[in-house]
Amino acid sequence: MTEINELLNVPRTVAAGGESITVVCIRLRQLPRVLQHIAALQLLIDALSGIDELSAASPDQSTEAQNRRLLTLLSTAYEPIINLMAELTGKSKDWLGELDLAEAVDVLAMLIEVNIDFFVKRLGPSLKNATVRFSQVKSLSSGLRQTEEPASIEPAGSTSQPH
Repeated sequence: MTEINELLNVPRTVAAGGESITVVCIRLRQLPRVLQHIAALQLLIDALSGIDELSAASPDQSTEAQNRRLLTLLSTAYEPIINLMAELTGKSKDWLGELDLAEAVDVLAMLIEVNIDFFVKRLGPSLKNATVRFSQVKSLSSGLRQTEEPASIEPAGSTSQPH
């Protein structure tokens, strides 16, 4: 049932700051502002997976060192992430900034989960189909241009006279 809800873009909720926040997929009007902040989020996700890989490779590394690295990453990417969260939740940056860290991570995780599912399962196939259609239109228009007769060009030095 969850997969059906994701495909149909059924809103999901997450509790934070004593409220229930509804999370839906990115809307077209939000896309330009979201894209401004998405690179920082991608760096954070990549770094977090790096921490997991580091933990698996070096189980003796202290949890404290891993937490310090995570907090450094979060503080580095704070502005883009809080801006992204504000854009996608409709909550102010001040309101989001007052959340405790666990709630903020829950909200961010839900935003990522809902929108990654949307891009992969819904938007991805739509973009693939659109690409196929665009290439068909391009081929068709190229074929039309090739069948048109070129304009006649007179050789240099020609002295044709109007009749």
